[in-house]
Amino acid sequence: PRPSQFVVYADMGTYSGSAAVTTAAISEAEVTTNNARMVHHIGDISYARGYAVTWEAWFDLISPYSGLAPYMIGIGNHEYDHTSGGAGKDPSGIDTDGSFSPSWGNFGDDGGGECGVPMDRRFTMPSNGNGIFWYEFSFANTHTIMLSSEHDCSEGSDQYVWLEAALKAVDRSVTPWLLVEFHRPMYNNEAYLGDYDVAVGMQAEFEELLVEYKVDLVLAGHYHSYLRSSRIYKDKTDETNGIYHYTIGSAGASLDTATLYPKDWVEYFSEEWGIGRITVANRTHMKWEFMQNTKEDAVVDSAWITNKIYG
Repeated sequence: PRPSQFVVYADMGTYSGSAAVTTAAISEAEVTTNNARMVHHIGDISYARGYAVTWEAWFDLISPYSGLAPYMIGIGNHEYDHTSGGAGKDPSGIDTDGSFSPSWGNFGDDGGGECGVPMDRRFTMPSNGNGIFWYEFSFANTHTIMLSSEHDCSEGSDQYVWLEAALKAVDRSVTPWLLVEFHRPMYNNEAYLGDYDVAVGMQAEFEELLVEYKVDLVLAGHYHSYLRSSRIYKDKTDETNGIYHYTIGSAGASLDTATLYPKDWVEYFSEEWGIGRITVANRTHMKWEFMQNTKEDAVVDSAWITNKIYG
């Protein structure tokens, strides 16, 4: 079969000089020239935070390519998180006044009062989960599950129950590749204690479920940097049981300048703007590339991923 290719990134916005503009230009070239057939944007979309004009500016930025290939989005903290005013108005259906607020969380009012409403009204995703918040789709020989890191995913929660059923239903003989995406990463080595605590909390919530169903790759953003890992399980490199966790929050928002926790699973880390490109070669091998935002096709890091079932 013909290889399939798509672009992935998170944390774009419209500011930070020309960074987001460059991301849009590279992505447009990937779609129009290099046969990328889809874009995945995993949260922190426009950074409007209540200012509708910013949404319009961002849509103008992506329109040259978002009209040519499916543009799949995930919810981020800057579209959703709120501390009050959500009861009866939250499009995700939760009935609390504020958004998800676990004891280990640092979930505040990053959405600037949007509570996910502008994003919910502007996008329509597959209607097999909970609107834009969690859903699944197949593309060529790849099945992708989009989750919300801004909602409860502990055992017994609505999202967890849906996720378990979705994972169980994937037919790997039809879609051998299984990707899971959510905005806040389950693993990252930047030394931001509040976000690190969230990652540990997410590991406790549903890492075992992802491992059980042999997920090939987890993609996330939130940290404004790029990270490629080895396979990870229980915060250690584990090539037998683990999953690759890549952070690609480098699409345009201001870059991080953090110190780093020492982790044995870090393969490549960069505080530079850029996007990810995935080429699914066949049922056994997928190629990952990080394209830095300096010029078109500036691949500075790449790796081959072997399939957990057929590799």
